[in-house]
Amino acid sequence: MLILPTFTDATAYRYEITLDGRDYVMRFVYDARPDTWHFDLLLPDETPLARGVRIVAGIPLLRRYHDAENRMPPGVLVALDLGRDPADPGFDLVERHRLIYFSAAELAELEKPGMDLQFAFS
Repeated sequence: MLILPTFTDATAYRYEITLDGRDYVMRFVYDARPDTWHFDLLLPDETPLARGVRIVAGIPLLRRYHDAENRMPPGVLVALDLGRDPADPGFDLVERHRLIYFSAAELAELEKPGMDLQFAFS
């Protein structure tokens, strides 16, 4: 499991990251009007794999994106709500929510026979 770095001191930022041994660029943009964060997933040469993905808690964020050349991360990227204030419906990428990447190996481990865990993000 990898917790991706997030920042709220800027309304747009980017960084390079390695997911399951593959290099990517993550570009984040905050939209104040609907109070939401979006991201783009790019190859190191800036080729887009996923654009304008709205960050919503509890769902696999890249589940709708596919690439014919199999360049998408093989794991699962999800925003998890830490539940610090259930009465607050807001989205905060630093205090309340975390972007988590579960690697392909971690997903495979959860699918082994005898595991009682149900993984909702597959």
